[in-house]
Amino acid sequence: DIVKTDWPELTEATSIIYMNDSTTWLTWDVDNLYFGPEVADVESPIEKQPIKESDLPAGNISFNDIEDAAIPEKIAYLAEGSDSTLGVVAVSRTNKVLYFDKNADSNAHFYVNATAKDVGATKLVFNTQMYFAKVDAAGYVDYTLMPSGAAAADRVYKVRVITDGTKISVAPVALVDGADVVGEAVETAATVGKWFKLSIEYTENEKIVVSIDGKAVVTSTAAYGMFKDASATSQVLVAPEKALAADIYFENVSLSQLK
Repeated sequence: DIVKTDWPELTEATSIIYMNDSTTWLTWDVDNLYFGPEVADVESPIEKQPIKESDLPAGNISFNDIEDAAIPEKIAYLAEGSDSTLGVVAVSRTNKVLYFDKNADSNAHFYVNATAKDVGATKLVFNTQMYFAKVDAAGYVDYTLMPSGAAAADRVYKVRVITDGTKISVAPVALVDGADVVGEAVETAATVGKWFKLSIEYTENEKIVVSIDGKAVVTSTAAYGMFKDASATSQVLVAPEKALAADIYFENVSLSQLK
């Protein structure tokens, strides 16, 4: 049973057992003992169906070993003067995730730098699990994939994950004459209030494939410009729309340069 108290934070406990009869033996089994703040469980496939280490992508970032409110070194956050926040939080007693408290009228965003690289890599794959826990103002999150290292003319691609507050759609975004041109939005089986896996793969034949929960939903060759600095680190920019107000969670994040 869970016993709630108003005690200050506890880090350890000592049990003392007094026995009047030295001939009596007492066995005390304790399991899953937890001292810490009360946390709400977010429904997560990681909790329901544990993923083997061998099934995770190369360079996967797990947040379980990162301190609360911290940000992994491969992720760079820019608040842009807003009160939006990004940091690791516990969503259950055994699971931590990256939490983006995105407020309306905020240009806050973050970058994920390459987490793994094969020698002779020809493609770049971004993976994450994503969860819209609450959407107060509908909008979208743009993922701009910026490959680098192969040539100065590597193309940049942008993918838009759109929510109306209930459903999740995906659309490619091209840059034409300095303006965003959004392609056809494809409604997916993903919804607000459920974890889903997002994968964006860039290949050397200059196209991207976007998958939701393992199913390809968008294939596009429409580029969003060129990444001119071939010596820079490959990265993905995660940038919510300024008007979007939502609680967004991420886990199992990776950006892998693969053969």
